[in-house]
Amino acid sequence: MLDRAQKLRQPIDKSSKILEIGPSCNPITPKLEGWQSFVVDHATKEDLIEKYKLDSSVNTINIEEVDFVWQRGYLHESLPKSQLGTFDVCIASHVIEHIPDLVGFFISLERILRPEGVVSLAVPDKRFCFDYFKPITTTGELLSAHETERARHSKKTAFDFLAYGVRNGGQHAWGRHPVAELTFLTSLADAKRAFDGQDESDEATPYVDFHAWHFTPASFKLIVLELAVLGIIDFHIAECFAPEGCEFFAVLRTGRPHFASEEALQAQRLALLKGTLMDAREQIAFSADNGGGDNPLMEGLIRRLDEQAVLIRRLDDQTELFRRLDEQAEHLRDIAEVAAWARKMLRPLRAGWLHLLPIRRSVARLRGRI
Repeated sequence: MLDRAQKLRQPIDKSSKILEIGPSCNPITPKLEGWQSFVVDHATKEDLIEKYKLDSSVNTINIEEVDFVWQRGYLHESLPKSQLGTFDVCIASHVIEHIPDLVGFFISLERILRPEGVVSLAVPDKRFCFDYFKPITTTGELLSAHETERARHSKKTAFDFLAYGVRNGGQHAWGRHPVAELTFLTSLADAKRAFDGQDESDEATPYVDFHAWHFTPASFKLIVLELAVLGIIDFHIAECFAPEGCEFFAVLRTGRPHFASEEALQAQRLALLKGTLMDAREQIAFSADNGGGDNPLMEGLIRRLDEQAVLIRRLDDQTELFRRLDEQAEHLRDIAEVAAWARKMLRPLRAGWLHLLPIRRSVARLRGRI
């Protein structure tokens, strides 16, 4: 069984040129271990050591030399132009949920990577950390942030981050376990103060960090699919590991997915949307495991999700039918192409046959008289 580091390193080897984004004190591919790794972070090594020197949970010895400092603008703009298009892999662990313009971030990765580049991600699963009560992010929200070239988090993000963030038994991240005692991270008044103090209008203002986006495995797959099919990003998910602890892992490769028909695309989107329901069902089930079964509201939620699960199984059967019909249609199109080619090739023979037909009839009549 692969451990956390192995999952993130799974698509690469030590001959790869790697850009690790925001590793801070926990690099996945440390230079000291022989990885051909370059680091991009929001501050220099010296500034990071100063930032964390009083934090007992941080081992500042692990902070490596920062090659590129990214504080504003698009990620690719923080690298020299000579470095663009030269990296085999980009690694980002618990980074993408912080990026104000996530679509712009993926577009930057396209410019940083080689044509066959790989992105290896560790993503917090919102069901098993302090984002527990926050709704999943939609593609529309990401498109809206990109359209405005958002460089700072919105006032809404600042409020929601504090107003709806929770701990489970005092922990900010607890993994796939029943919830114990949920408590708020801070007060409602603190959330309003964050809202009032957040300046989202100017990139020159100091950056204040929040979780802007919230994912489950199915919802993240849907977002990548929709952005790619719309021609906005040039990535597809090559592999997605099952959630472990409070996170899941995804490997993205360059190249957009292709579907034989609109029906096949819509069937896949529906399957992923249904997957988000099943993700929610698992989250609610963990809540029910801790006495939620005595709560009529919880029981009702689980009952409705179980009914949805039955419908999902039926829709999955329909999805499989659409897939088979799509294959049949493709097969028939191939047959039609062969038939058209045969008609074209046989047309001269048919014309010759029609030309000889009167002669053959005359010969037949002469034979009949003899």
